[in-house]
Amino acid sequence: MKLSKIPRGPKPPPSYTSGTLQSIEPDSRLEAIEYADDDGGELDLTDVTFTECRLTHVSLHEADLTGATFAESALSQLNAPVFSAPRSSWWNTAVDNPRIGSGELYDSVLRSVTFTGGKLDFLNFRYAKLTDVLFSGCIIDELDVSHAQLTRVAFEDCRIGTLQAPGASMSNVDLRANELDRIVSLAGIKGACIDEYQLQLLAPAMAAEIGISVK
Repeated sequence: MKLSKIPRGPKPPPSYTSGTLQSIEPDSRLEAIEYADDDGGELDLTDVTFTECRLTHVSLHEADLTGATFAESALSQLNAPVFSAPRSSWWNTAVDNPRIGSGELYDSVLRSVTFTGGKLDFLNFRYAKLTDVLFSGCIIDELDVSHAQLTRVAFEDCRIGTLQAPGASMSNVDLRANELDRIVSLAGIKGACIDEYQLQLLAPAMAAEIGISVK
C-alpha cells in the first residue's frame, strides 16, 4: 500500500545565541544570533550576512552595510538617522517600527520583505529591485524609486509625502488607500494601481505633465 506523503509542519524558530554588534568583522557569516539594545554606529559591516538573526532596538547610524545580506531575519525598532546599505540583499525579512532618517538602499535587492510602522524620512531605492514587498502603516516623507523595478509591491495605510519615480518599472504595485501628496514623473508609476480619490488629487499634475491647460 502506497503511503500518502506526510506534510511538514512550520519550521521551528532557531535557538538564538546572544551577540554584540561590535564583535562583527566585515564579510562575516552570522546565523541565529540575537542582537538587543546594542549600538553598531559607524561600524564596518560590509558584506556581512545575517541569517535567521534578530536585531532588536539597535542603532546602526552610519554603519557601513554595503553589500550586506539579511535573510530570514527580523529587525525591530531599528534606529539610524543615516542607514547606509547600498547594494544589500534582503530575503524573507521583517522590519518592524524602524526610525530611519536617510535610508540608502540603492542598487539593493529585496524579496519577500515587510516594513511595518515606523518613520522613514527618506528611502533611496534607486536602481533597486523590489519583489513581494509590503509597506504597512509607514510614514515616508520621500520615497525615491528612480529606475527601480517594483513587482508585487503593496502599500497599506501609509503616508507618502513625495514619490520620486523617473524611469521606474512597476508591475502589480498597489498604492490605493494611502495618503500620497506628490508624484515626480507620473510616467514612472505605469503599472501601479491607484484609487479614484487619488486620481482626483493627481489630475492637475497629470494634466500639466502632458501639456493640458485646465481653466
